[in-house]
Amino acid sequence: MLPKLYSFIDLHWVFLKQ
Repeated sequence: MLPKLYSFIDLHWVFLKQ
């Protein structure tokens, strides 16, 4: 439904996980 938001969260998550 909100791929844009999902992508944004994914990017942030990756950065935080790193």
